[in-house]
Amino acid sequence: MALGDKCQGYIRMLLAFLGTIFLLAGIALQFVAAGNLYGIRLGSLCKAHSGSEELSDRTSFNAFIDAAFTKRAQCLALPLGDARTKCCSVYFGLCARPDVPTRADLDKLDPIPKMEILTTVVGVFMSVYDPSSYDRANPEFWCKNCPNDWRKNCPFDPVDSDNTTSGVQVDKVCDCPGGQLSKTGVPFWATITDNQLATRYLLCSDKADVYEEWANAIFPEWDQADLSQVRQRFEAKCWQGKGSIGYILTAGPRPSPLP
Repeated sequence: MALGDKCQGYIRMLLAFLGTIFLLAGIALQFVAAGNLYGIRLGSLCKAHSGSEELSDRTSFNAFIDAAFTKRAQCLALPLGDARTKCCSVYFGLCARPDVPTRADLDKLDPIPKMEILTTVVGVFMSVYDPSSYDRANPEFWCKNCPNDWRKNCPFDPVDSDNTTSGVQVDKVCDCPGGQLSKTGVPFWATITDNQLATRYLLCSDKADVYEEWANAIFPEWDQADLSQVRQRFEAKCWQGKGSIGYILTAGPRPSPLP
């Protein structure tokens, strides 16, 4: 074999080796990119929403549900007429299914109808329109605390105010069921109205943790095995919702079938 042929062979092997290194490095970098793009902590959203990174938990969810059903019971106790209509119009769904007026009545139901009715009653406030769309909920679901702003978190005790200037905080604000209002002067940011875009890039494991707390609040009789199964299903659905970009970034490059 001529010396030139040997050199060409070495060069080919060197190029093949370098090509393999670059391919593996590209795959590794794409995994990192996927982790960064889809690995934003949920606490970051809550920090922007209310000035606090605290996430909703079983206790705060129970307080939130109790506040909703307390307001609901007050509205449904009114006789049919303008007063009841005004009370129920705080937000759509508050007085739906009047045959289940209280949370005690709700707790007597089987799991599926129980989740359906609860989603109907409080879901609109959280931008959740059916039991399968909690992964696209707004910050009112994910975040324990609330911004110090009467327009954003007053579904159960509306505040009378003529101040409608965008971004203005007022002295008289409503309660934050299960959490605390941000301190006066702490900045908060308006989130995009398309909640699917606002939460798409958040860490699925963080969202699954909060959803498990939600399930624990609704079904306190469930054991940890049941809750873990619900959590796993939610996290899998969350990843499926990431779409093709997440698949491409996570899977990395694929060999072309063309020569």
